[in-house]
Amino acid sequence: MRIHQILCGAAAASLLAFSVAAQDGQATVQDGQYGQALSQILTEARAGTCSDLMSAGVQLACQRRIESIAATLERFGPVQSITFVKAEERSGRIVETWVVGFAEGRTMTWVIGGLHDGQFSTAFSEDA
Repeated sequence: MRIHQILCGAAAASLLAFSVAAQDGQATVQDGQYGQALSQILTEARAGTCSDLMSAGVQLACQRRIESIAATLERFGPVQSITFVKAEERSGRIVETWVVGFAEGRTMTWVIGGLHDGQFSTAFSEDA
């Protein structure tokens, strides 16, 4: 099943490395600033919930498709790794691209960014 632009928007980059706990395991995150937030968004979506880390517009898009999003993420299994790919400026904002690896062996490319007042205006998958 293809997940395309599940959630919408842009992210700030940094060269900080950190680890983030993922549901049912430990996901590895290196570089970039929003890997931990992406892990939380995916973990919550897998459980059928649209994260409070999403802006109102992104939450609305998420709520319209959360059943299919949750089913897909459940089928892929827990997040096993989150790998920073790049950061770039889009429309005056920084967005980060990440490759997410799942326990089932699948990977997805995700874009996250546009952090404002603790919420992201961009969070979507480029593929399934």
